[in-house]
This record gives sequence, structure tokens and C-alpha cells, in this order.
Amino acid sequence: MMEVILTVLDKALVVLFILAAFNIIRHIVRIGQNFFAEAPTRYVLNDRELLIVGLSASYIIMSLIKGIGL
Repeated sequence: MMEVILTVLDKALVVLFILAAFNIIRHIVRIGQNFFAEAPTRYVLNDRELLIVGLSASYIIMSLIKGIGL
């Protein structure tokens, strides 16, 4: 029973890692679009977006150092 729970948690962490990577890639693309536009504009994040990007970045860095899993 415990192996099943650990397997489900491991798969959930992999999905969370993929979603965090997509979030970071999305913001990198948006920064690039703003930078290379005809009239470059400032890239502004509200508090919620900034929190989510920060959590995504920290989860990716932690996963690269520690590894994905329990």
C-alpha cells in the first residue's frame, strides 16, 4: 500500500516539475516578446504572478540539486 502512495506522489512531483518548467518558459518567451517588439515595453508582473514564478524557479532549482522525488 505504501509503495502505491509513493508512486502516486512521485508522479505528481514530476507533473509539478513539468508545469513549473512550462511556467518559466512562458515568462521567458513573454520577456523576449516585450524586448524584441517594435516599441519595447516594460515587463510587469503582479504580486500573484511574481509569487508563482518565484515558486516555480525555486522548485526547479531545488529539483536540479536534490532530484525529483521523495
